[in-house]
Amino acid sequence: MKYFHFFIALFCILLWSSCRKDFDTEIVSAGGIEFSADTIFMDTLFTRIQSSTQSVKVYNRSDNDITIPMISLERGATSKYTLSVDGQPLIGSPQTPESGKIFENINILAKDSIFIFIEATIDADADSLEDSFYNDKITFSNQEKAIELITLVKDATFIFKETTDPGRDFETRQRDDQGEFIQLNGFDLTDDELTMTNEKAYVIYGNAVVPTGKTLTIEAGARIHFHEDSGLIIEEGASLVINGTKSPEDEPMKNQVIIEGDRIAEDFDDLPGQWGLIWFRKGSINNRITNTTIKNATIGILIDGNGDETTPSLTLENVQIYNSQAAGIQAIATNIMANNVVINQSGQASLGIEEGGTYNFTHSTITNYFSFGLRAQPALNISNRPNMTNTVADSNLEAANFTNCIIAGSNRVELNLSNRDEAEFNFEFKNCLIEFNDRTLQGSIPEYDFENTDLYVNCIFNENVEFKNTKLNFMQISEASAANGKAVSLAGSDIIGTLRSLDAPDIGAYESIVFEEEEEEEEDN
Repeated sequence: MKYFHFFIALFCILLWSSCRKDFDTEIVSAGGIEFSADTIFMDTLFTRIQSSTQSVKVYNRSDNDITIPMISLERGATSKYTLSVDGQPLIGSPQTPESGKIFENINILAKDSIFIFIEATIDADADSLEDSFYNDKITFSNQEKAIELITLVKDATFIFKETTDPGRDFETRQRDDQGEFIQLNGFDLTDDELTMTNEKAYVIYGNAVVPTGKTLTIEAGARIHFHEDSGLIIEEGASLVINGTKSPEDEPMKNQVIIEGDRIAEDFDDLPGQWGLIWFRKGSINNRITNTTIKNATIGILIDGNGDETTPSLTLENVQIYNSQAAGIQAIATNIMANNVVINQSGQASLGIEEGGTYNFTHSTITNYFSFGLRAQPALNISNRPNMTNTVADSNLEAANFTNCIIAGSNRVELNLSNRDEAEFNFEFKNCLIEFNDRTLQGSIPEYDFENTDLYVNCIFNENVEFKNTKLNFMQISEASAANGKAVSLAGSDIIGTLRSLDAPDIGAYESIVFEEEEEEEEDN
């Protein structure tokens, strides 16, 4: 009986405890809370595009539990910011104008803190903004202090499918996780959209198609941004011409064309896979890209051909391709002429050549120092093997000529040559620096006979290239590089306009420079 009364008493205590509030609080007085930051600078973002999430902590430094009667945005329901306070949803439910704008009776335990998360989606058309700042404040009742919110907003020209028309389907040569060919749905660019200038940035939603018989011209200094899973498709009989020009030394990116994703905050500067690809379909013609940087795509450039093109389907001059989730350039049975091309950081091959074709690369830096995960493929992969739908004749490698090129990366072997003897396999490396450290392959496969001067002429193997910073895609080489002064002389300038030495030019896309560390060492001596 004694134990029965004990349990009854314990039950009553627990029942009474469960009925009281979690903790007794007092209303916070002025000055009773502190913030981890007084000002939050949000992403630079395009109008209509949601920012990434920022956060700030609110501290209760007192010895008492407190209640903040209200946390709100100063602009109220009209604010373009949205909040989440202490775990309450970033976009509230039900969807009222105040949802994510006003929060009441927020408790903070003694010596504890809460998080406030902030996002922004700002429509410049609605707010008459153009490359300007949007401001608001997070306010706290009974508090003189507030948290300033600042976002730089850039206006842009948006291109997307405006009708409910289903568009056009395209089957790629890429396979999904189930082994099925990936289907892309596209919409045709209108005649008004076939010239892109540097007046405003362009943001493209979906896969924009350059229709047969049309040419998309992108002028110097243009900025092209693709939304997630979006890209550009150049149809049979269509063309893409990108006319970037050399930039002045004090503004090295000014006249270049930049192609990247639509998340332009610093956190997204070098993140692979933010958008889809530029796809030159079989039969596209007279494509030319000059002074252009393509970065953060799934595939930088995918180009299909017939394998028998006698003139280049694509000409590349002073082109940089970085941070591709798959290939930097994936070329299938086509014809490419390239000079001063740099490719780095690809989840697969930086340059993948499949099913033969014709390729001429000079003064190019084809590297793969992928820092976003593991990769199995080398920097340069060349194959004449047909796929299931082609005959052997379709996959002849008519020519793969690499002159004054660097082929290097973080793996021991950065060159793969896959020859099906039934098809032609013609290649030559001349005055190239090549990373290939596998004596077994070198001694057993004819394609890797580096003593064969019909295949390898004045090439350097496994010597230090001395790049400036491969992780940041600074692919200039040092004067201490093994590539310095070892190229065959070709008239012209490097990728940034530096005239090449006529007597001893350097291998790769850049003429060598003195790194700051070297300058300091020379001064010390």
